[in-house]
Amino acid sequence: MATEFKRLTELAQVFLKLGILGFGGPAVHIAIMEEEVVTRRQWLTRSQFLDLLGATNLIPGPNSTEMVIHIGYSYGGWLGLWVAGTCFILPAVLMTTIFAWLYLAWGNLPTFTPILTGNQKSSAPRGGVWKTFCSQTLGFHCKLIFSAPRGGELHPNYY
Repeated sequence: MATEFKRLTELAQVFLKLGILGFGGPAVHIAIMEEEVVTRRQWLTRSQFLDLLGATNLIPGPNSTEMVIHIGYSYGGWLGLWVAGTCFILPAVLMTTIFAWLYLAWGNLPTFTPILTGNQKSSAPRGGVWKTFCSQTLGFHCKLIFSAPRGGELHPNYY
């Protein structure tokens, strides 16, 4: 029982730290996990880690979260699965909740608006993320789609 508690505590420490400090997306999370779980703590061999990574890539969804859950299950059983997953996801949930609360409380104040809404001046007028996605996948046809409301002419900003 003491060994199981120790393993759960270790899982909580590792994945809470990763959940708080791990910025950069799934590739960064997985690299940090490999360093922590394979090299430093030796919970898994490199081969086992790569097998889990391969299985994770077959399943739709967020790869880094799935890896955390797989590692939690491998090292701590069913309870480890829950502990690792919760500790990894909880910091992001709390940060999002705090920003949502700040936005609702102070989002209309001129001092906080640029901070809480991001830099809209650079992305909104040109179509933002949607335009970038569309231009990468549809190419020239995307320019026609974005210029259609202007009578079909190609607007100079969309080249």
